[in-house]
Amino acid sequence: YFKTDILSYNEEEIYKNNAFDLENDLLLKVGKLNNKLFFCFSDIVIDGFSINNFLKELDFTYNCIYHKKLIKFNYTNSFYEYINNEKKINNQEIEFWRDKLNKNLFTPFPLSEQNEESSTEDRIKYTIEGIQLEKLNLFINKKKITFFDLFLSAIFILIYKYTNKNYLCLDTILGTNQGAFDNKLIGLLNNTLLLPIGLNPEMNLDEYLNYIKILKKSYLENSNTELEKIVSHLKIDSLPNIRIHFEYFNKYYKNGIKLGDSRLSSDFIENSSNSIRQLIIFNFAVNKHNLDCFISYKKKCFNIQNILELKNNLMDIINIYLDDNISSLNDILEKIKKKTNFKFNYEYNMDKRLL
Repeated sequence: YFKTDILSYNEEEIYKNNAFDLENDLLLKVGKLNNKLFFCFSDIVIDGFSINNFLKELDFTYNCIYHKKLIKFNYTNSFYEYINNEKKINNQEIEFWRDKLNKNLFTPFPLSEQNEESSTEDRIKYTIEGIQLEKLNLFINKKKITFFDLFLSAIFILIYKYTNKNYLCLDTILGTNQGAFDNKLIGLLNNTLLLPIGLNPEMNLDEYLNYIKILKKSYLENSNTELEKIVSHLKIDSLPNIRIHFEYFNKYYKNGIKLGDSRLSSDFIENSSNSIRQLIIFNFAVNKHNLDCFISYKKKCFNIQNILELKNNLMDIINIYLDDNISSLNDILEKIKKKTNFKFNYEYNMDKRLL
């Protein structure tokens, strides 16, 4: 479904960058300004691979109409046929994930009660720079980890504090899987990587960071089977609703592409790191001189006080890391100030359209 709007010049940028309302908006918008057409997609229905297909179809359709020919598309496979095709499943990887996901890892993050019906999002931003960023750079170099490892480990500790669950699972975006191109598929195949972990509070910090690094490596090595196939084959009926998304500075970024633009809602320049089922996205954008941190969250599930407490506790964990005087993770857990009492589980409100 789509709608076409006739735009004026001052409406162009607003139109392109205006977030979709997932409850009320159509998921494809077409705008016309003089001789230009603008196609704006929600990431729910399209990704980089699908946009490429769409442009090819548009070009093909236009030429067929122009030359008065019959329009006939010819694809080798459909998205759902591919997902459900047992012959193309990597059985070794399926067994790997079966072993990792059999510990009830999909515990939803507990939430406070909200009366809002919409699935709109809000976002807070904070910045790490100067001396603090220098200390973090020294820390990750000393521990031989990445910023992704650093914040991933801290977020797991944070969630453990609020849920008191030893087995937890986040996810992160890998990027469009090569199999989509190889099989000429239509559909959303921007693969999501699961990040399950069993957290042992008796670990010291070095053991814990090394454990995170080793697990991440094994998950990357077993990431060729798409999440949709894992879900279908293992009959998973619930998925992690917290995502960590990382963007590193790249000198080849063009003007207008801003680090830190991945959000829960969708706009013109965002990619498929967003989804309906995400309750929270921790997004970190590393520039040359600063590290911008964002927390995007569903407003119907949290209020700003909840998120500010999470943000403050996350930064407290990072600062405790820098003290380098920790006998075990229990030392960190004892220092976290937890005041918010989350009452309900998100699983009762979870939107399962993506499954």
